[in-house]
Amino acid sequence: MKRIKLICILAALQCTSVFAQQNPFSSSYTTNEQFSSPSNIGIYDYMLVNASSRLQMLGFDGGPRTYFLSANTAIDDMHSGGVMLFSDKFGVTTQTGVYLDYAYRMPIGLDYNISFGIGPKLFNYSFNDGDVDVVQPGDPVFGNNEESSFAFDARVGVTVFSDDLLVSLSADNLIESSLKLALKDKRLNNLQREFKLYAHYHYQLEEANNFAIEPSVMLRSKLYGHYTVEGNVDVVYKDLFYAGVHYRHENAYGFRLGARSKELILTYQFEVISSDLTELGKTSHEISLGFRIFNDKSSQNNRWYERHKENAWIGNDSFINRSKE
Repeated sequence: MKRIKLICILAALQCTSVFAQQNPFSSSYTTNEQFSSPSNIGIYDYMLVNASSRLQMLGFDGGPRTYFLSANTAIDDMHSGGVMLFSDKFGVTTQTGVYLDYAYRMPIGLDYNISFGIGPKLFNYSFNDGDVDVVQPGDPVFGNNEESSFAFDARVGVTVFSDDLLVSLSADNLIESSLKLALKDKRLNNLQREFKLYAHYHYQLEEANNFAIEPSVMLRSKLYGHYTVEGNVDVVYKDLFYAGVHYRHENAYGFRLGARSKELILTYQFEVISSDLTELGKTSHEISLGFRIFNDKSSQNNRWYERHKENAWIGNDSFINRSKE
């Protein structure tokens, strides 16, 4: 009976929010800022390759599972390119696709730069209820169906950044393309445009100069009024190790741990669900691994370039060995 109840809850969630929560979600937007906006690519003095895995509602069979694999780099001092693959599975639905991102950036003063980005999106949305247990065999709603719909959309964004500050604004599902899943259903499900406002700041403490504070915030909003606000506050040691707390308004709270070196970035985030969905699962886990591949495609207008140049990474084992100013 409990399993049937959970399946009913999941089915209700799918019916009411499959096309409301349409975009794959990640909490690793501070380590993979390409997730927030296509204008965030190529803003570092290295190529960034990032992979992340987010497991939600652990303990519940059919809980959301989201995976990202991305890479972006500067082509030269003005142009950048990137690609981001994603897979998002929740219950009987699966969404897989790819963003192909391009950005153009230029300085707007001695300390600040601006970047404009666009990212076409190709994706497939599928529905498979073969593993669903129903009360009465032969239920016409769950009839062991497997259907899918392929669609095209796009996102755009603009970013202002310096060595210590980044603020981006983007719009996803720009075209608001239509999906049709049911063979007998003539109705179309339209994607809803989603806006993201993201900000991340690095504040170096003067009295304890080995430490810094990094607050970040993400606001996501739909045109019809639904919005989500979340934020992190990290304490950073020698721009190398960091730990912090995470909060999503009326939904979840938790902590995060991470390390970043010349070659890689590693982040783990743990969340406790505080909303009404705790009956489905109380915790979520996300791990993100990024590789910094150094290149000579760009020599200016890159975020954190001055700070890393003054306190340069050295040696192969740069988790331990750091040069002094």
